[in-house]
Amino acid sequence: MTAVLRPVARSGDLDEGWDALAATPFQRRAFLGHLETVNPCGQRYWEWHEDGRIRAGAVAYDLRLDLLTFLGLPSPVRMTILGLPVSVGSPGVLGDPDGIRDLVAACLPRERGLVVGLNLDREFPVSGGTWGRTLPSVEMEVPWRSFSEYRQALRSDYRRRLGRVLSRWKGVSTERLPCGAYTGPMHHLYQEVWRRSEGRLERLEPAFFTGLPRECHLSVHRDGEALVAWHVAWTEGPRRWFLFGGVDYRTLGTRATYFNLLVAILREAIDDGVRWLDLGQTAEVPKMRLGGRCRDRRMFGWHRSAAVRWLVRRGRPWLEYRRVVPPAHPFVHGGAA
Repeated sequence: MTAVLRPVARSGDLDEGWDALAATPFQRRAFLGHLETVNPCGQRYWEWHEDGRIRAGAVAYDLRLDLLTFLGLPSPVRMTILGLPVSVGSPGVLGDPDGIRDLVAACLPRERGLVVGLNLDREFPVSGGTWGRTLPSVEMEVPWRSFSEYRQALRSDYRRRLGRVLSRWKGVSTERLPCGAYTGPMHHLYQEVWRRSEGRLERLEPAFFTGLPRECHLSVHRDGEALVAWHVAWTEGPRRWFLFGGVDYRTLGTRATYFNLLVAILREAIDDGVRWLDLGQTAEVPKMRLGGRCRDRRMFGWHRSAAVRWLVRRGRPWLEYRRVVPPAHPFVHGGAA
C-alpha cells in the first residue's frame, strides 16, 4: 500500500473526492471556500491518500484562544486548530476512522506550536496527545406532524412550562428572509451573544451571513418594530442545523426570548417537515428541556515538545469542558423517536 500525506493551500485545489468524505455541508469545499473569503485565518488543508485514493482530510487554521476558556480565565495562546474556522459542532477531520487516525499522526509534526483537535466524534490514538471533553452538540429527532402534536407528546409539567413561556411571546411576529437581508442591528445582537458565549472561538463579520448559500434561511422575530431575536438555519433534505442567532438581552425577562427562540426554531422545523435537528453547542439545559439529546464531542492537545505535552496532560482538568448535564425527560413515552 502506498500512503501519501498531501498539503493543500486552498479549498479550490482539494481532491475531487473530498466532498464524498464529508458528513455535513460545513465540511464541503464550497463552504470552506466561503470561509476563506469571509473569515481568513490561515486556513490550510491536509489530505491522506492510499493507493491514489483520498481516505481522509483535515482543515487546519490559526487562532489566538484563551487556553482556559472553559474556566472563563484570560489565557491567550496562539495555536493551530484542527477544526472548522466557524463555530459549529462539526469536526474538521473527515473520512473513515483509520484514515483519520493515520492522517492526524502524519500531519501533527508538520504543524507549529500547540495543536488542538476540536469537536471530534470519537477518540483515537494520538501519540503524546491528551484527550478531553469539549462542548457537546445537542441533536433532536423530529417525528411530529404538527407543533400541537409535539406539545401533546410532552409530559404535563413540561407542557405547562412551555405554555407559560409561549404566553410571553404573544405579539412577536416572525418573518423568513434570505440571508442577504441580514442587517447591522442583527449583527449587533449576534455580537452580544458571542460576548456571552461559553468557549467562544471566532467572531464572524456580516459578510459571513449575507454570503450564506440558498440552503440557509434567516428568520427575524420582532415585537412591533423592535428586533428582539433572529436565527439562521441550514436545511439539507430532512436534516436541519441551527447555525447562529442573535438575542436582545434586555427582553430575556419580559419575553423569555432565548427559550422562545429555541421554540421558534423547533416549530419551524416541524412545520417544514424536517426530521432531524441540530440545535448546536452551548445552552444544553434549555435545549434538552425541549427534547434534545447531547452528543459527546472530544478534543485533543498535542505539541512537538515533550515538556509542553507533559504540561497539557497535567493541566487537562482545567482545559476541558467539565459540566455534566443530567438528561431531561420531557416526553410521556421517554423519547422523541
